[in-house]
Order: sequence, then C-alpha cells, then structure tokens
Amino acid sequence: MIVTKYDVTIGINEKNFSVVVFEPNNSQKEELLSFSNKNSDKLKKRDALVADINEKQEEFNLNKELIKEIGILDKATLLIEQKKLNKELRGLQRSLSELDETLVPPQQMVESLLKKRFELLVG
Repeated sequence: MIVTKYDVTIGINEKNFSVVVFEPNNSQKEELLSFSNKNSDKLKKRDALVADINEKQEEFNLNKELIKEIGILDKATLLIEQKKLNKELRGLQRSLSELDETLVPPQQMVESLLKKRFELLVG
C-alpha cells in the first residue's frame, strides 16, 4: 500500500509551522462520503415535498377559479375536492416544516465536513 503524505511548512510572522497532510485511504474516503451524504437524502425528500406542495397548490387554485365559473351541481364536487386538497396541503406543509427542523444548514454542513477532513488527514 502506498501512503502519500505532504510535508507543508507555513511561515507566519517569521515563525515556521510544520504540518503533514495525508491522502485519505479507502475507509477515510468512505467515512467522508457518508458524512457528506447525511443531509443529501433529507434534501432530496425536501425537494420532493416542495414539488408536491406546488402541484397541489396549482390544482387548488385551478379548482378555485373553476368554482367561480361553473354551475351549482358541479360546485359541490369541486368543493369536496377542495376540502380534500386543503387537508393534503396542510399535511405536506407540516411534513416540510418538520423536515426543515432536522436539516443542518448548508454552511454548517460544509464547516463540519471540512473540520472532519482536517481531523482525519492533517497530522
């Protein structure tokens, strides 16, 4: 197995600091990848929820406009559908807000990833 390391010397205010930086091995690569993908699944789920909310909202708005234009018999079915859509929208929005509470902000995630990488690879 080839171990690659870089000896780096940094001069700050006429003081020299030596640092050794290693290339990640396979297990470290996996650890970093898994760490970086923590939020990925939640972000994909969030995107899907937002798309569902937008779709339901469009349908709700379309029905709202149709209710203004059609006769009394057709209004009843559309109003029942509106009630159902409204419940679904509220449920989706509740799920979205719960998911948002568990998401780590991107800036904080990047900081954590860089810190983890530093801990693993800098000696």
